[in-house]
Amino acid sequence: MNLTCIILAAGKSTRMKQQKMLLPFKGSTVIENVVTASIQSNVKHTIVVTGSQQELISQQLKSLDVEIIQNAKFEDGMLSSVQCGVMALRQCDAFLVLPGDQALVKSTSINHLIKMYDDSQKGLLIPTYYDRKGHPVIIDSKYKNQIMKLDHSIGLRQLFHENEDDLALVPIDSNEILIDLDLPEDYQKALKQLQDEN
Repeated sequence: MNLTCIILAAGKSTRMKQQKMLLPFKGSTVIENVVTASIQSNVKHTIVVTGSQQELISQQLKSLDVEIIQNAKFEDGMLSSVQCGVMALRQCDAFLVLPGDQALVKSTSINHLIKMYDDSQKGLLIPTYYDRKGHPVIIDSKYKNQIMKLDHSIGLRQLFHENEDDLALVPIDSNEILIDLDLPEDYQKALKQLQDEN
């Protein structure tokens, strides 16, 4: 089974007041942790979509086996980065969409989602933790054209809403799928959780 992971790392991190992808995390940076989780999983190929501070983020990833593409329209919002990643896809059965600030996501959780994609025969998968939806999501490649036509004010939620009959919710026994780093306090909480886990 051939899956690609699209990691979204294009935003300006306005609410964090500094580039969150480059914040220290587990001996490296947030974005390196997310990319490493993808590389160590059963994903065949990893794409990182950059935008704001593209050169700094690319430099941080130069030793990792990833394809880096730049979204010139990153200020149009997250969907523009998803679409940019979709346009860069090579032949694959499906792809994951993973925000680059979800530094606690583990390769084991990615692998569980991939297995459930194979087992469920569904084209759209969303991980859940106590009924709360998180990331990464898995999207079958048959939806590539539909993604290019989505409303930017709604984003991927529109895709899931319009294809509910092809959607599976996948329980994950960890809150890692919910934790993104939008605010300084989110970052501090993630660091504390990391400390508690170790």
